[in-house]
Amino acid sequence: MKNAMLSELFGGAQRFSLLRALYQDPTCSYTTVELARMAGADRGNVSRWLRKWAEVGLAKRVAHGQHITYQAANDPLLAGLTDMARRSDEILDDIASALPEEAEAAVIFGSVARGKELARSDVDVLVLGEHLSSLKVNARLKPVGRKHHREIHATVVSRREFEEKLADGEGFASNVVSHPVIPVKGVFNYAA
Repeated sequence: MKNAMLSELFGGAQRFSLLRALYQDPTCSYTTVELARMAGADRGNVSRWLRKWAEVGLAKRVAHGQHITYQAANDPLLAGLTDMARRSDEILDDIASALPEEAEAAVIFGSVARGKELARSDVDVLVLGEHLSSLKVNARLKPVGRKHHREIHATVVSRREFEEKLADGEGFASNVVSHPVIPVKGVFNYAA
């Protein structure tokens, strides 16, 4: 649903997919072929959009001899695009859909939320809710992990337990709230 809104805002689903691919990790550079594959878009259109985006400062074009790569522009005005790209990733919608109704809130934390993930990084999800089974929640997330070729690991606690851990200065809870998180479901308004 939110991707439909963002697709409309950015001129269509393929343009939005390309922008998301480019800004998902602004430190990486990609060839036109790689970006077309990542965005699921026609290479000719991708090439045209990237040239235009480089002209207006939305992307950085780097020539390595005859080899051209593109990277997200390093402009403070555009920093929000990286956050938006990470928050609009399809895996977030799939995780939210897979969670049981009893899950009050869920956030992604760890390397993925901090933008420091590697290809082999797990997607760490904190799920808050009463009477939830960690085993059952992780079982529901397994198909999502298979679909996206990622390991997804959910830590499941009640909101009360999490708040007690925070009040006691427990390492895990304190670590989660002292770093960026990506909201998946519900309200998670804790800050260190």
